[in-house]
Amino acid sequence: MKLFRSREFAILLLDLQQFQGACDEGRRKATNRSQLVGPQFPSSPPESDVEHIKQAMEKAVDLCRDMGLTGAASQVSLMLLHLKGNEADADYSSLSADIRNACDAIISNFWDRIFIEISSEFSEYVNNDFLCGAKVNASFPSAAEDIRQAGNCIAVDSGTAAVFHLMRAVEWGLRALCAHLEVLTVQRKHSDLPIAFAERDRIITQLYPAVQKKIDALSPGTEKQELQEFYFPLLADVRGFKDAFRNHVMHTRKTYSQTEANDVLEHVNRFLKLLATRVTEGAEPATGSA
Repeated sequence: MKLFRSREFAILLLDLQQFQGACDEGRRKATNRSQLVGPQFPSSPPESDVEHIKQAMEKAVDLCRDMGLTGAASQVSLMLLHLKGNEADADYSSLSADIRNACDAIISNFWDRIFIEISSEFSEYVNNDFLCGAKVNASFPSAAEDIRQAGNCIAVDSGTAAVFHLMRAVEWGLRALCAHLEVLTVQRKHSDLPIAFAERDRIITQLYPAVQKKIDALSPGTEKQELQEFYFPLLADVRGFKDAFRNHVMHTRKTYSQTEANDVLEHVNRFLKLLATRVTEGAEPATGSA
């Protein structure tokens, strides 16, 4: 998501307006110098002021280009080029006109844009690469972009799109879990199907016996209990995600508000964080007690 650099633009426009005000004041004093007592007021600003104005216009060009305000960037570039080529002749009047035209060009380009307001509650969700934490990103790098986009969708109040991305993130975690349990294909009548192309029901059907086999191989004790506490909540979540969210969002049976999508994010976050305690995408299948 492209972020609008609002703070930098606000400071830039304020600086330009202040420079214009100073030039207008200098022009008035120069125009009325015959009425002043003492030394006449110069018609041109000091070199340091002109340098500050050039720097502000250069900043304006950079910001406009970065934000895709191409019309404003071109116009301000031409003004800046003219100023640099005629710096010795620059006076308060011409500088005031250039600054005013630069501001008008930028504001005119703004009128062609529509900006989205994001509430402070969700401002940290925007382009957040660690919405579910660094551990989840490190364990499931393929899910990172979907998690990031889910945060962006929640921030702009596109709840249904957010849930769609979250279910994709769960899919990446599920594939890692399958590899961890050595469930690499789904059995069919005539041929096996890779997990990436298999139906969720068929995958879940094969996960349960794979987990049960690992747990049944252990004698009662702490290790067995820990595996039960790890695997069974994950299997329940995998089933729950399918029945409560994935099927409905994929088959257009449900739309989600911002708040509802945020609730789903919290659920997915818990699932992936638990999964990441023992499972890593691309790791070798678990052996023994996992």
